[in-house]
Amino acid sequence: MTDTSAAVHVTSRRDFFATYTAEEFGSLRMGNNDVFKVFDLCDICLKMSSGFTLLLKDVRHAPDIRLNLISIGKLDDDGFGKNFGDGKWKLSKGSL
Repeated sequence: MTDTSAAVHVTSRRDFFATYTAEEFGSLRMGNNDVFKVFDLCDICLKMSSGFTLLLKDVRHAPDIRLNLISIGKLDDDGFGKNFGDGKWKLSKGSL
């Protein structure tokens, strides 16, 4: 799931984290005013079906969130180009 208005990357998937610090990092308020506790802040690598590996920086672990959120704004800050169409989204960075 991608939320173009998400300010940060968030996942409930503990297994995405290579290292884990089990301490509370505050809370996260969603657009519908739900509040979730954040238990880690780390970079994660996602392997895409194309074989490309995407590094997401400063991902929040919120165990009770229902969907994974990828922040388009954060990707933009990291220099990625985005293209949405035909039910898909494509990322590019430099010549990749």
